[in-house]
Amino acid sequence: NAVYTPSGADITTGSVTLTYTTNDPSGPCGSVNAAMTLTIDPAATVSANADQTVCVSVGTATLNGSFGGSASSSSWTTAGDGTFDNANLLGAVYTFGATDITNGSVILTLTTNDPTGPCGAVSDAMTITIEALPTANANADQNTCSAGTTTLNGIVGGGATGGTWTTAGDGTF
Repeated sequence: NAVYTPSGADITTGSVTLTYTTNDPSGPCGSVNAAMTLTIDPAATVSANADQTVCVSVGTATLNGSFGGSASSSSWTTAGDGTFDNANLLGAVYTFGATDITNGSVILTLTTNDPTGPCGAVSDAMTITIEALPTANANADQNTCSAGTTTLNGIVGGGATGGTWTTAGDGTF
């Protein structure tokens, strides 16, 4: 009932021979042994790649996943309500759903097939942050006296956090 942990060299080689030898019993019979080959299958690997931030106006995100090891295929799934052009492509295009946009983000998961042998399927998730369109409101037109100044009250929203006033005239701010 021994437990064997393959070394890095064993893993690189892909197999190792393990030998089980009896003790030397008393009497005329000597010890005996038996050998087995332990084949070391590479584990499946997968990467959904880095999280992305995209503008809502684009409407889609192009994915760039990868898999390796003993995996021979993979597919994308979503926790949102969007759709894939082809969920079996590593470079699939995901189109945002209404709930994805309302939530401001969506989690996509890339999962490998379950390869033959003892290694199972693996998954990796990524988050796409859907940034709202920036909005600007200069507020209502105003009148001012030629000898005075005017206080401006612009408002930004959506993905914007600030704004800058400019003029078509030659006054100063």
